Amino acid sequence: MPINMGCFFCDLTNIFRSGTATLAVGGALLGAVGCSGTDCGDAGVLADDGHGRVICDAPTTGEGTETDGTSTTTSGTGPGSTSVMSTTTTSTTSTTGEMTDSDSMTTGDGVCGDGVVGEEEACDGGGVDGEGGDCAPGCVLNDCGDEYVGGDEECDLGEGNSDVGACTPGCKNNVCGDGIVHEGVEECDDGNVDGDDGCSAACVVEELRVFVTSATFTGALGGLVEADNQCAKLAMIAKLPGVYMAWLSDGMMSPATRFGLGEGYSGRFVLVNGEVVAEGWGELVDGTLGVAINVNEEGMGMVNKAVWTNTAAGGKAGSGAHCQDWSAEDSGSKGWQGHSANGDGAWTADPQAEAQNCSNTARLYCFQVKQTMR
Repeated sequence: MPINMGCFFCDLTNIFRSGTATLAVGGALLGAVGCSGTDCGDAGVLADDGHGRVICDAPTTGEGTETDGTSTTTSGTGPGSTSVMSTTTTSTTSTTGEMTDSDSMTTGDGVCGDGVVGEEEACDGGGVDGEGGDCAPGCVLNDCGDEYVGGDEECDLGEGNSDVGACTPGCKNNVCGDGIVHEGVEECDDGNVDGDDGCSAACVVEELRVFVTSATFTGALGGLVEADNQCAKLAMIAKLPGVYMAWLSDGMMSPATRFGLGEGYSGRFVLVNGEVVAEGWGELVDGTLGVAINVNEEGMGMVNKAVWTNTAAGGKAGSGAHCQDWSAEDSGSKGWQGHSANGDGAWTADPQAEAQNCSNTARLYCFQVKQTMR
């Protein structure tokens, strides 16, 4: 790289006493140095530092001389001894502003994006604007909400991160099964991708059908199992999918204990015509239905019909009136009933009605408890 070699310290103690010398840098002749004068560039001596060294200069020509990065040598040509001075040079600069092959780029100087963490940088990923890994543009540490996806983040919409959006406040993609309902995309999300729990594997609210039977029965149903079979047969004839059980309690079991839905079930109970009876188990057993269960398996109206239940509004067994565990039809045995016209608690346990003789006939409420036959 070219440099201006004028006006620098040199040791003239053993240089030719007449005051003239030849200065060479890397083998390139710079010119005669006359040790007289007082101005830089006049080929004279500017000052003596008191240690045998003076500031001497070569005539300036306006152009620098390139060096090869090896040594600088001075030698005397007059009477007396000759002294040699060597200095090592690295990169040089031309007075013309041109770059040479010996130029080199400076790294690690704190330029964001150079991959080296500078004094005023928190990080430097080496990418555009310093991004990369846990380092966000601007060489600052990545943080969820900064609109830069880095580290273990799956997404980052900045202020758009939300519990109901595509990207959660934790910078994770909102997907089915994460327990967060993505508005406009998911109907529900119960934190898993299982079915028959109210929210399907596709995060769609499950619907379970409910009907009152078109057929009537005495109290001698053959127990809970045979009552369930009656519901299954009628559903199959009507081509209704899924598994069905009777809303019926004996001396030991009730819908709350045997349906397998649980208090947290969030599925929707609907009539076969689509009308909503209840949103989830909690609404089903709170004493008030959305609509009365007054439609049979074929979608025909069954208004104000007596229904065998022995079940309280909360889904648990009512009184002890269960026709001897639904096996007796004599007039001496009693069974508790509800009525299909009612949307209040009387739908399953009419407090105004007395238990009926088991020889009488009544219908059953049938509930779908699973989506498929498995």
